[in-house]
Amino acid sequence: MILDSIRLENFGAYGGLNEAELTPADRQPVVLFGGMNGGGKTTLLDALLLVLYGPKAKVSNRSGRMAYDSYLRECIHRGGDPGEGASITLRFRRMMEGQTHYFELQRSWREGLKGIEETVHVSRDGEPDPILTEHWDEVVEAYLPVSISNLFFFDGEQIKELAEGSNAAHILGTAIRSLLGLDLVDRLEGDLKTFERRKKADALHPEAAKKLKQAEHELQEFDGQLEKVALERGRLTNEAGRLARDAKIKEDRFKAEGG
Repeated sequence: MILDSIRLENFGAYGGLNEAELTPADRQPVVLFGGMNGGGKTTLLDALLLVLYGPKAKVSNRSGRMAYDSYLRECIHRGGDPGEGASITLRFRRMMEGQTHYFELQRSWREGLKGIEETVHVSRDGEPDPILTEHWDEVVEAYLPVSISNLFFFDGEQIKELAEGSNAAHILGTAIRSLLGLDLVDRLEGDLKTFERRKKADALHPEAAKKLKQAEHELQEFDGQLEKVALERGRLTNEAGRLARDAKIKEDRFKAEGG
């Protein structure tokens, strides 16, 4: 699987239409993205994971308790129209049966009358592929499981974590368990607990169920606010560091000139 390009439209910090070429040029086999904190580097990586895995994506700015539709709502650019929503389009190629095939995967969502409406479209060699579109979750899990995605998709801030012995052992162990199917029992246990919670919620009195749903919604709102505060704190920390460096440079120049 070779990534060719990614296009973001009103996603996170990226307002409007933004496209990045991911195919390395001849004699330049590495594509680098640089920028200060809050510049959108991690957002770009999150977009790549989100378009591939949807609700299963291990993105950086989604807390464990945040519902998927709430996360998608938060990902729509602040200056964008929620009714028009946002989208991520990934173009890649893959060798199949000795031939190279070109794919385009698009995940888009918008705020509709009944909440967030998400659509996924997949085309192969320029033609829409309804089978891949309908079964994309199973297809991507077959040749690039989400449980090993952190071995392939990570940014500079995660290199230290991957390089440390204890963390690397845990990550590799999880990947091997997934590849061998040894995590099936754990996944079934998680699915059973989810099903049990839903059945209990269905059995509640309508008034109690309404209060529970409202409380869950408020919790998701608080989680979203915490995420925004954390991002703003990172931006301010970065700005404070820059100003401190500027002040140090000016102070050294002042002393050098006899001050």
